[in-house]
Amino acid sequence: MEVGAATRPKLGEVECGDQYIILRDDEKRTTLIALADGLGHGSKAAEAARAAIEYVETNRDMDLEVLMEGCNKAISHTRGAALSLLRIDEAKSELCFVGVGNVELRARTSQGRNNVVNSPGIVGHRMRRVREYGFGLIPGNLFLLHSDGISSRVDLGSYDSMPCGEMAQDILSRHGKEHDDATCVVIRY
Repeated sequence: MEVGAATRPKLGEVECGDQYIILRDDEKRTTLIALADGLGHGSKAAEAARAAIEYVETNRDMDLEVLMEGCNKAISHTRGAALSLLRIDEAKSELCFVGVGNVELRARTSQGRNNVVNSPGIVGHRMRRVREYGFGLIPGNLFLLHSDGISSRVDLGSYDSMPCGEMAQDILSRHGKEHDDATCVVIRY
């Protein structure tokens, strides 16, 4: 499995309101990835996103739905965030995903597009019940997890041979919106 990520703040801002974390457990052969997009921009957005990421890091072994519910309570003192969590289990060849708000997961697989729907709301404030999605994985699957600072017009098919780190940088530079914080995480299984 290969993972690459790229992030930058909104044009004119110093702090990025998007935060991500990639947590690998070699013993279990799992990887947990979280991407939080704090509401708005600047230091208060960054504070909310960091709080979400810190909670995820501390509680990484929880089931995704339980982790999202706990994060909702843990960051209620902030302005809130959109948050997506995904866990890849290489031993089971499975990806599980849960999301709230506008941090999107896109996929390119030989089985076609796997549609996931994030729950509406704001983690830390107005979050509805979340739904976990699970997918079987086969070699060659490509996933893009991105904040709303990345255009949804990214064509994953044009990135077949590029390493994930380069792909994330290219997606950020070509499809990042200057008026918003922008972050993307690319995963190739």
